[in-house]
Amino acid sequence: MQSDDKTINIVQVKPKEIKGLRTYQSDIKQASTQNAPPLKINKDEARSPKGTVFNLKEPPIPAPPSAPAPISTPASNPAPAPSKLESLVVDSEKKKEKIAESIDFKTKEANKEQIAGITNYITPNEVSIAEKLREEKKREEELNKKIEEEKQEKEILEKKEEIKRKEEERKNNEEKIIEEEKRLEEDLRKILIEKSELSKRLSSLNVREESIKQEKESILNKKSGIEEALGPVLNKEEAIEEKIANMEKQESTAPTPKERHNLEQKRWLEEQQRRDVEKEKWEKEKEIESININIEKKDILISGLDDKINKTKERIEEIGKEQQEKELNQKLKGLSKIKDEIEVQWIELNDKKKELEEALLPVVEKVKEIEVLKQSIEAKEHSEISSYEQRKIEQRRWDIEDKQRKIAQQRWDIEGKIKEVSSKIDTLRPKYQFALKEEEEVQMKLDNINT
Repeated sequence: MQSDDKTINIVQVKPKEIKGLRTYQSDIKQASTQNAPPLKINKDEARSPKGTVFNLKEPPIPAPPSAPAPISTPASNPAPAPSKLESLVVDSEKKKEKIAESIDFKTKEANKEQIAGITNYITPNEVSIAEKLREEKKREEELNKKIEEEKQEKEILEKKEEIKRKEEERKNNEEKIIEEEKRLEEDLRKILIEKSELSKRLSSLNVREESIKQEKESILNKKSGIEEALGPVLNKEEAIEEKIANMEKQESTAPTPKERHNLEQKRWLEEQQRRDVEKEKWEKEKEIESININIEKKDILISGLDDKINKTKERIEEIGKEQQEKELNQKLKGLSKIKDEIEVQWIELNDKKKELEEALLPVVEKVKEIEVLKQSIEAKEHSEISSYEQRKIEQRRWDIEDKQRKIAQQRWDIEGKIKEVSSKIDTLRPKYQFALKEEEEVQMKLDNINT
């Protein structure tokens, strides 16, 4: 069939429904009918076929399928007026705009059912492109999922290794602490043994010193008695010597030899008596000398014992300081161990609290999103819509409220765990402060010992 330059012949055919893609069934039904006669429309006004996957942001306008080759028709069956197809396209566009307006853009994935049943006129080429895009998107999602899983596995592995490293470090520290405690205990044991031996030795030295002092006292008493007995002997000796001196003077002035002989005989007797007195004196002096030597020996013994006693006392005092220092260091180690345990608990609880707080963030965000969605649904619920649409929106609100309750339960659960962990952290604080204060007091005592 011939046509002028300004017109083309179009045969309206029923488009084949493409399963798996979204189409506008009502538009297709209105736009095409079975065995419809061809339409004659203006070339300038004709639109090129345009089929795209439905987009929430900008719904595409359904277009007629690609026109087949022109088929001549009898002149007795004229084509309908062009304005009919244009009006169908305009009606389809308005319907699609109304559908797009009823869809919440923020929840397009959650509201796919709202756009179900909508279909486009899709060309085979566009179907292939759409399928490729879907496959590519699916591959990208799988790749991202795999990357995320590998990342999570790596983080879990790193966390396990960190926990293992900390556990090994903790065990090493515990072994060192145990070894240090054993060493301190052994040092204390040796100190106590030495202190006990020194105490026994000091007691023995004190007993011995006391005995020597008593012996010395007895000797001194004996010396005093001898010295008292020596006094009369010395006085007697002095009296005899004075008498002998007088006799010698008389001898020198004697007038006759006979008188001088008598005086000399008397003098001899006195001299013999002096000898006896001197012998007695010598015996007593020897006793005194022997006693003095014995006293000197006792003094030397006492001096040696005093020196040993003083050294023993000094050593006992040193050992006492060492013992006190070891005991204080032992106490410091215990306090340090308590602090380390509290710090480990503190770190673990804080890490757990951070994990819970991080886990709470998406839950809170989800709560906000659901609240926004609920507000949006409630706003639509109060708008002028049909009873059918009203029921659909109310059912949708029910679903949202169920999700809201479920996510609220999750939030309560996490918040309860955070509160429990925080309570445990609060109980650790006074324990740590007490250990810290006691540690400072022990350290001050140690400083006083060393100064």
